[in-house]
Amino acid sequence: MPSRPRVLIAGTEIAIATCERLIGEAADVVAARSLAEALERIEPTVALIISSVRFDESRMFDFLTGLEARRDRCRAAVICCRVVHEPLSDALYGAIDTAARALGVKAFFDLDTEVRRLGQETAERKLAELIFAHLGEQARARLGNL
Repeated sequence: MPSRPRVLIAGTEIAIATCERLIGEAADVVAARSLAEALERIEPTVALIISSVRFDESRMFDFLTGLEARRDRCRAAVICCRVVHEPLSDALYGAIDTAARALGVKAFFDLDTEVRRLGQETAERKLAELIFAHLGEQARARLGNL
């Protein structure tokens, strides 16, 4: 049986817990709670990187810049997400999305905005679909169980 993909989650406790719950047994999760930890854990075996906006005193952009300098070590897709429950203006959402994409991020997902728009279950399923879209077939099979 092939090994499970590895996912690096650089985030706050709540972001890590949310993403780990959605990923379940479909992938091996490596968590990083600080910028230094996240940069240290970038390695070729990582299939996907999920970065929370607020981890380590809102240093997501520092992490993304540091990741770009290490692209020789890891070519994994990157998703940025925000899981805190407080409103985010459309202008700020657009600014974060634009800046993140300029740094090579595949998607920016604001769970709070989606929960208010679609409800908790549907919003979490949408985040899970985004995560699994960047993992292999074996991991995507887990989506049917969510």
